[in-house]
Parts: sequence; structure tokens; C-alpha cells
Amino acid sequence: MQVGDHEICTFIEVSQDDKIELSFKIGSKFKDFLKGYYKSNKLPDNSNSIAGKTYATNISDFKKHFNRNIIHYNMMLFIGNTIGINLEEVNDKIVLKVKLNSIKAQTSEPVNNKNRKEKEKQQKFILIDFEILNQPAVNYSLHVYKGKDKIFDQVFLSAVTVTANKTPKDGKAPKLKKSDEENYHQPGKYQIVWVCTDNGVFDEKDDKQKLAIKIQATGVAKQIAIAEKEILIKETVEQAETDNFIILEESEGGEIKVFGSQIIERQKKFVSKIPKEIFDKLSEEGKLILNLPIIMTKLNFLYGALCQIHWLEGSKSSLKFPYEFFMSEKRVENIDRKNLEEYFKELRYLSVDNLGYTPSNPDGVNLFLFNDSIPSIKIALEKFNENLAKRTEDGPIGGNEKLINEISEWNKLKKADGRLDTKLLKEVFMENYFQAFSMGSPSGNIDDLGVAIGMYRPVCYFKGLLEKNTITGKWILRIEEVKCRFFDEFSFNDNLIDFGTIEYSQPLGCWHTETDKPKMPHYTKIHKPDGLTVCLQNMDYQELKITLSKSLPNSCNDFFIYSNNKTIDDDYLQKDIVIL
Repeated sequence: MQVGDHEICTFIEVSQDDKIELSFKIGSKFKDFLKGYYKSNKLPDNSNSIAGKTYATNISDFKKHFNRNIIHYNMMLFIGNTIGINLEEVNDKIVLKVKLNSIKAQTSEPVNNKNRKEKEKQQKFILIDFEILNQPAVNYSLHVYKGKDKIFDQVFLSAVTVTANKTPKDGKAPKLKKSDEENYHQPGKYQIVWVCTDNGVFDEKDDKQKLAIKIQATGVAKQIAIAEKEILIKETVEQAETDNFIILEESEGGEIKVFGSQIIERQKKFVSKIPKEIFDKLSEEGKLILNLPIIMTKLNFLYGALCQIHWLEGSKSSLKFPYEFFMSEKRVENIDRKNLEEYFKELRYLSVDNLGYTPSNPDGVNLFLFNDSIPSIKIALEKFNENLAKRTEDGPIGGNEKLINEISEWNKLKKADGRLDTKLLKEVFMENYFQAFSMGSPSGNIDDLGVAIGMYRPVCYFKGLLEKNTITGKWILRIEEVKCRFFDEFSFNDNLIDFGTIEYSQPLGCWHTETDKPKMPHYTKIHKPDGLTVCLQNMDYQELKITLSKSLPNSCNDFFIYSNNKTIDDDYLQKDIVIL
């Protein structure tokens, strides 16, 4: 009898006394497998003797093994047991295995962009965590059933890797060419993020309605592995996690989404770099500061959480927040327009006689003078006069503001002793800068805007036309456009105020230290019955920076937060202003 390369042929002879004699013929490939098995298990190579040997058993053991059901799998186990090889163990190593670990729901939506023209709707996801246990997979696919209906079916050609190990848990992965390794999904943990916002999965009201989730993976040798699990839709939705996101603007245009889960991962990565001996010596305030990115994320203060981890990481790079973020709370809604209205109200009327006009001249009612009793107007007036002294003709003014956006640019304006160079500073604030308004509370407000940046300010610029009155020699400015942008430094520097013998550092709120289920902070020191409330000040951040600098010298650095320029065009801006 001729045996194929991959085959093993079994001869079974049964005698009248219920004894059985077994003999085998084996193909060349099966023989090679035996040689490899003996070698890997450090056993004598018996591959040549198997074909010429007779093995004895009996009817009773034969029946007990097969239990009236002879199939390929238990037949191979029987052969393996007969020749002394544990084929079940071998099978575990060579057959692809996939395990479905967990299935959970998640929602996400943008935070604090209430005035954006195109607000993104809530996104809904099912996160499926599975594991390739012992062999590389060529690909994997997701199949979802609601009842008998298949509602999703897709092959994923690239894995979302959680952790991938080239050494499997319970065996050796087959040898792959280096050029092929990247085309396979190595043993390890993976996650599928199934976006199911619009297919009704989250809207199911039936308490007993289920989803059947099936992961199917194809192995290198074309074998198929399947892992399945059912979930109750209502229960899964009720336990859904949130992973909201914020939007940052890139300096050259475009937007970036930052998810809460990303902030938490960055926090874990940062803390993992701190040597244990240093971490253990940190004060409770220092440890709280390290945990604030997590606490703020779970309170949905994502902009604040991002600022905290960005400061800890110490990159010094500025963050550009959308203009709408600075208007995102009710207390500051339209504050840019309101402040500008107040500003222009403070400009007093000029006596038209001083310009040679008569009271009947209709143009006279639009003329204002800067009220130089207002400090900010006085500074702007001095800047105007300095720039106008260089002017020799009428023409446009403004639109050429030089904006400082990075700490490195700001540092170039400083002298050797660290103080700002007044001359260089004037070159930055060009002739069209005219006002900045302080907003917010020094200790912050209990919302994302407050915990992110505390006090902040819009800086205002204008564009218009200058015309010199030939009779009076005065310059008259017609404002055509006003721009506002927000700008602030994220830092924890104190100007300590000495009240007798006590120096105060700026308070930054009292925070509950629990990270699993954090509570809202408050801004008054109260009794701590649970011992879990810690009140922070600027000095706590300064002390943490000093401590961490010993092992992480580039951590804990200040940075700028700013917005794009927004044009504010309104009737109250169309005024002629006389420059003294």
C-alpha cells in the first residue's frame, strides 16, 4: 500500500480473545514531523522504527477511547497514545487559538465647544478585546448578529494592537521570514473598535435583546479559529463608558482630537518614569497634582486635564484652543463683544469746536477722543503717538500684528537678568494693539474653563485708515475692523503678598484625591472628615517641579495657551477717533 507524504495508515487486527495488534505505515512529511517532535522534546528519535513495529492493545480500551464515535480527531489521539506521542499537546501548539476577553460599550462627544457652527454628534462604539494565544494570524474579522440578522460583517486587515508578543504563551510560533512578519498578527492582545452610532444598537429597549459577537481569525496554515460571546444590549448600554474628546487647532490650520483615554494614558506613562524612591517621598499635594489629569478627565474637565499633563510632561510647546472654548461657559458668553462695547463707551466726545467743526456738522457726532484717564488707553495712546511720530502720510494702519505664540519667542524679549526688554516689547505690540481685558478668577472657577486657565484675557487689535486733519494737525482714525484673540501663560509663579508675617501663595482649589470616582472641587478650606481633600496652591507645583527635576530634568515646564484671531465687526466700531 502506497502512503501519501502527509498520511499515516493504521492496520488493526482483532483476535478472537479480544486482543488487538496495531501497525502503521507513515508518509515522509509525517515522519519529518516525528523527527521534529523528538528533537524539540529531547527524546530518542524512534521515527524509523515505528513502521516496522507491532503495538498491542485490547477491545475494552479501544471501545473506551472511541465511545462508539470514531472521528479524525480522536483517531489521531489514539494513534499518538499508541506510539507514545501526546498529540493533544501538539495540537494545542500548532492550531491557532483565539480568545474573546471582553466586550464593552463606549460613547464620546466633543466637550466645551458650544458655539461651534458644526457641532459633532455623539459617537457610539463597541470595544471588543480579544487575544491571539499561540500562533500568528493572517487576518481576523468581526461578525455581529442581532437575533438571526447579521448586522455587521467586516474583515480587518490591520490590527489595533494592545500588546503583541512574538513568543506565544503556550508554544513556539512558526518561523517566518522577516519580510513576512509584519504581515501577520503576532500572538498578543488586540482591540476592535466598532463604530455603531447609526445602526440602532444603543437604542434597543428590549431587556432580553442580545448581540452575538464573533471573532474569526485565519492562521498561517489556513486554519480557522473562532471566539464567540453574547451580550445583553440594555445591560451593556447602561454600563457604557465615556471617552469624550476636545478639539485643538493646529498652528497652520486643521484640527486635532484629544480623547480622555489618551490623557489618562499619558499620565500613566509620565508617572511610570518617576523612580519609586522619589515618588514615595512626594507630599500628598505632589501626588494629587500627578493625579489631576485623571481626576479632571473623569470630571469631564478635559481642557484642564490636558493642560495639567502637558505641564507635567514639560514640552514647553503652546496649545492652541478654539476661540469658542474661551466663550464656552455662560459666565463669559460673548464677553469679547461686551468688553469692546464698554471700551468704546469710555471714549469721551471731543468738542467739535476744537477741530473747527460746527455743532450742526453731522460728522461731528461720530468723533471721539481717547480717555487717557484709563490706564490701558493711556498706554495705547503712548504707543500710538510713538508710531505716528514716524508717519509722514495718510494711509491704512493695522493688520500687521506680530503675535507671540511660543515661550521660546517670548524669552527672546528678555534681558540677561530675566526682565522684559521694553524696547523689544514695543516692537511686538505693533501700532494696532490697543487693549486687553482680564477675565476669570485668580483661584479659578469650578468648570473646565476655570480649572484649565483661571484668569485669562482677550487681546484686541484693529485695522483702519489714518487721515491727518490739515487744519488742526490731528490724526483721525477710522476703525474698520477689530480682531480679538485669547492669550495666557499656563504657569504657577507667585507674586507673594506679605501681610505682616504671613506670605500667601495663590490658592488653586481643594480637590478630593480619589481617582476612581472623583468629586467636584471647591475653593474654600473646610474640615476634611474623610482625610481625602487636599487644598493646592501655586507653591505646591513649584515644589513638585524641584523634586521631579532630580530624575526628570525636562518635566514641569510652563507654556502658552492661545486662540486664533476672531474678527468682530459691528456698528459701534465705525467711529472716527482723534489721536492726540
